[in-house]
Amino acid sequence: MVDWLQYAEDHGEKVHIIGHIPPRECLASFSWNFYKIVNRYENTIAGQFYGHTHNDELVINYDEIDRQRPVSMVDKKQISDENKFEFVSIRLI
Repeated sequence: MVDWLQYAEDHGEKVHIIGHIPPRECLASFSWNFYKIVNRYENTIAGQFYGHTHNDELVINYDEIDRQRPVSMVDKKQISDENKFEFVSIRLI
């Protein structure tokens, strides 16, 4: 993933990260590494999209040094009883 993020950054591109299980629900070491990567590439990652929980959720990721500074936000909404989802992601600037 880091190779693709670096490639996108080098070429002025934006990326979306799409996954099934949100990082915060994985092993602590994976989550820690993932958030370091998200922090590093905050200007390249335009959105993060996840499923798995089947709940309406809002997650804000903060800078690892300045815990007051948000670097990204993920909004997931369940829009029907058939477990279909509409995702909205906003990058905070």
